Amino acid sequence: MPGGTYCNADCFILYAQRFENLETIAVTSRRRDGRTVDARSVDELAFSEPVHVSTVQRVSLDGPLVEALVRYRTAAGAREWTRWRNAIWSFNRANTDGDTVRYQTEWVLMAGAFQEILSANSDAEDVARCFTETLVPSAQILAGGTRRSAAGTFGAGRSLRYEWMREFYGVRGEFARGRVAVRRRSAWEPTEHLVLAAIAFPLLVRRLLQDRAGLVLGEKELAAMDAFEAFADQQFFDAPPGCRGATDSWWARLVMAKRLDLARLRMVDELAQARDPEA
Repeated sequence: MPGGTYCNADCFILYAQRFENLETIAVTSRRRDGRTVDARSVDELAFSEPVHVSTVQRVSLDGPLVEALVRYRTAAGAREWTRWRNAIWSFNRANTDGDTVRYQTEWVLMAGAFQEILSANSDAEDVARCFTETLVPSAQILAGGTRRSAAGTFGAGRSLRYEWMREFYGVRGEFARGRVAVRRRSAWEPTEHLVLAAIAFPLLVRRLLQDRAGLVLGEKELAAMDAFEAFADQQFFDAPPGCRGATDSWWARLVMAKRLDLARLRMVDELAQARDPEA
């Protein structure tokens, strides 16, 4: 997420191996028609990390999330878990940060990941409906009065997250058919769509695992769900007012504001319980 701990899918690939007491090695590489094997001198061989990986200094796993995924894999049937595995794989392959991957490819993979994890029909309206019903903030933002409404084709009374997903998934088919550019009225730029999708999918997985595997959502996750629509309504590639550095972003500010709101509500509840324990 912008303004916080970050890694990409390629960070989990082994890029280099140390060899000792060898003069030559066989290097195997992929070809469309199979593979090729080439003998190389160790003294003349170098393995290097791609730039988009080497800039990430520290990678860690979310322990509770991994444990919840393992619990769900054990409890779910083979067909259900295959659907989840496909969705997670597609999301990861869309988020490598590799310069050679076109954004249209990332778009198709991420749109498919949302459809799979939600078990929705291949229809923008159905995917948007399932997404909206699953990822529910404490207070939603209606799309009609937002900054984005002037550029989009929004329906009356629908939430901003519904309109975002409807627009995002609606382009998938055109990119999947090989179209490089799409001419349609859009409330979000392509790069904005991809950032929002990269934030929304992990939140969606956590929300589903809350129900299916007992994952406990912390204040950070709940605040992120509450902040998503407000973030989608911002021109979030612009620096926020009085920006204090690279880690200061619209996302970081909005999540922090929601965390403070949650903390205030918790404090009010605790004070009420202290005054009247039987309430």
